[in-house]
Amino acid sequence: MSRHLRRTLGYSLALLIVMLIVGSLISYQIGKIDASLDRDTTTALQRHEALDSSFNPPALAAMIAALIAVYAAIIGLLSAFSSGLTAPLRQVGKALEAVGQGDLHYSLPKRMPAEFAPIIRGYHTMRDILRERQRALDIQLRRTSLLTQISIELRETLEPSMIAEHVLRVLGNNLSIDSATMILALPDRSPQIGVRWENQRLQQLDTPQVAQMLNHGIEGWVIQKVRSVVLTDVSSAERWRTSGGRPEGSAILIALRQDKIALGCLTIYTQHTNAFTNHDLLLMEGVVAQTSVAINLGLRFQAERQQRDQAIALLEVSRLLTIERSYADMIGLIEEQSKALFQVEHGLLHLQLADKSALPVLAGPAPDDVDAHLLQHIEHLAADAYVSGQIASNTSDHGDQQSRCIALPLTSSGRRLGAYTLVHRRGSPASFSANTWSQLTIFTNLIATACANIQLIQQMRQHTEQLEDLVARRTDELQRSRDLLRVVFDHLPEGLLLLDAQGTILATNNAFCRGIVGRTPRSTVGQHYNQLWCDLDKQSEIKLTPQGPSESGTPLALTEEGAFFITAANWRVLSVDMMGQQRWYAVDRIPIPGFHGASEQCLERWRDTTHQEELQRRLLVHEQLTSLGRLAASVAHEVGNPLQSTLGCLDLCRADPGLSALSHEYLDLALGELDRMARTMESLRNLYRPPQIVWEPVDLNQLIRQVGQLTKRQLEHTRVRLILQLDANLPPISGQPDALRQVLLNLVLNAQEAMSQGGEIHISTVRKPTDRICQVIIRDTGSGMSAKQIAHIFEPFHSMKAQGVGLGLYLSHQIIEQHTGHIEIASQLGQGTIITIQLPWSDAGPWRPRHEPAEADNA
Repeated sequence: MSRHLRRTLGYSLALLIVMLIVGSLISYQIGKIDASLDRDTTTALQRHEALDSSFNPPALAAMIAALIAVYAAIIGLLSAFSSGLTAPLRQVGKALEAVGQGDLHYSLPKRMPAEFAPIIRGYHTMRDILRERQRALDIQLRRTSLLTQISIELRETLEPSMIAEHVLRVLGNNLSIDSATMILALPDRSPQIGVRWENQRLQQLDTPQVAQMLNHGIEGWVIQKVRSVVLTDVSSAERWRTSGGRPEGSAILIALRQDKIALGCLTIYTQHTNAFTNHDLLLMEGVVAQTSVAINLGLRFQAERQQRDQAIALLEVSRLLTIERSYADMIGLIEEQSKALFQVEHGLLHLQLADKSALPVLAGPAPDDVDAHLLQHIEHLAADAYVSGQIASNTSDHGDQQSRCIALPLTSSGRRLGAYTLVHRRGSPASFSANTWSQLTIFTNLIATACANIQLIQQMRQHTEQLEDLVARRTDELQRSRDLLRVVFDHLPEGLLLLDAQGTILATNNAFCRGIVGRTPRSTVGQHYNQLWCDLDKQSEIKLTPQGPSESGTPLALTEEGAFFITAANWRVLSVDMMGQQRWYAVDRIPIPGFHGASEQCLERWRDTTHQEELQRRLLVHEQLTSLGRLAASVAHEVGNPLQSTLGCLDLCRADPGLSALSHEYLDLALGELDRMARTMESLRNLYRPPQIVWEPVDLNQLIRQVGQLTKRQLEHTRVRLILQLDANLPPISGQPDALRQVLLNLVLNAQEAMSQGGEIHISTVRKPTDRICQVIIRDTGSGMSAKQIAHIFEPFHSMKAQGVGLGLYLSHQIIEQHTGHIEIASQLGQGTIITIQLPWSDAGPWRPRHEPAEADNA
């Protein structure tokens, strides 16, 4: 084949391939323009998918490869003439096969025959066009997919904050950005919502930070100008640094707008400079358009919902304000409903008080968060609204806070009552827009009507009170004399009882009812006198002295006709109440003569003489103890010398080395008992002449063990078991070992005597660190005691034993009090007795716990 023929065939084939590629690209471009004209995002995506399936570069390349194969076959027939064209054609075929498989990066060798230069240029042109169109298609598909995903997300909520979170989450998960921020602002550019996506998580921006960005940052400028800004290098933007952004990178800021009204600002940022293109700007414009529509719908929904809630709330307020209530209740209701209806901080009520001031004053206390400067501004504004009869509005700047106040006059039937003031601080979600004026006007009219009703009710009450006061004064004049007598009757310290001729109680005072009977006067009046004595004898023990008025033990006796003998009499009454306390009363009966001279009523006076009786008893006890002291001193003197001789003899016997260990032990016990007897005699001698006491540290556990050894044989003889539970960490106390040993021995022997049939005696010690007290508890299973017996248990010469002297527990009580301690007894008949002794710790030196388990001994 000639050179001219081969060149002609090559040019023809190249021209054919180029024409096919250009035709396909023109068809694709027309389809793309048609798809972009569609407003619906879902329909556009479907058309792009259909267009992508129709425009398939690999299929086109396969078709071209087939043509090249045909061309190669033709050339193969002519290979005899020109075998040098076969290898270049095979390389072209391989390149087209790579394109058919989707590989757009395959390159032909640079050194090719000159005849293939048009083909190579056509191939490279085709590959570049395919790459560019494929990149545009990917961008369009990404944009369509992103917008579709955002539209799906925005269908789930109408809350502006949730809309912002959904949009930022989608942008952060689908775009190669480092952060995304959305700010929503009120019409006065006060912050409403601030959300940021960063580090794969969402975070809410605080109000001061959002306010800084709106007032001094680039976001506020974008919202003010309603523009879009692309920062290829944020380091050169001063407003960006003021917003607190990062020092390096690039960003896109687009204003959220609806009908030329700025709603907020969307910002995307990456740390790389020159990272955003026009395609990114177009993509963000689409995102902002969808977001603006959704936010506008959400705001409209919120506004409608707020209007509905306000209408419902106003209906409820109208119902509440029509109920009769005081100013204090209404002030609290107005404050609460103002916050709920208008989203303000405070709703204050100023009322005009005609008797004090011509201008309205604040009703109720001032709120705690309102300072003096703002309160003064509010009062001036309320005065302006009251005087002018028109709405007054102003803004107060105090430091970093800015407050807006609106005062509305309160008018009812042409009469000015005061002013209603709303306080709104900048930065809160509330705003005084046109949508709230109708609700505000209705609410103000309701307040004015309620204030007028309260004033009318107060006037009616004032007139009613005046009439009632007049009636009360007339009635009080009639009742005053009787009340005076009643007051004197009730406040007398003696108990008074008024009886009629049938023995019915006509009147009584508080001293008799509460102090003696233990009931109220209302439950006592009308009761029969004998029934009162029966009830009194049941709840406490009543004893009459032998000089009582009747031999039957009843103060009054009925005649055969059912009447009482009303005669003058007096007697003494001993009463023991439920707590075991004795009370002595001297009763005087005074007949009251009637109109006809006969005694139809009588008055009994009950005087409490317990103190006098106690003084007499103490005087008698003192005389007895004085006699006992003299007797004890003489006995101690007579017994002391033989006792000392006996002690000396026992000491000599103890010194004998031939005695056994058991004999030594018995001699030690005998010496200890005789020594204790000597000290007892000495204490009896000093009963009213106490000697100088020497205090020393005492181990209570050791004293209890010694008492157990001393009473071991006697307890075994009476089948009484002694059980010890001693606290090993019990600290020492400061006291007299002999005296305390005598107390413990006396208590143990008393418990043993109360168990004639045998039983158990439990002795335990307890340490109380909080009170610094050592506590000794002695329990027995004996016969127990009554409340009456316990009341006299520590009195001298009082004994429940047939041959007892009655000084054991008295001396024990005195010894415990000398040790600044306390002893108490709890017992019931048939349930045993519990004696508790509390003694303070010793301060002689530091105490260290031994960390040993509590000791339990059985004797």
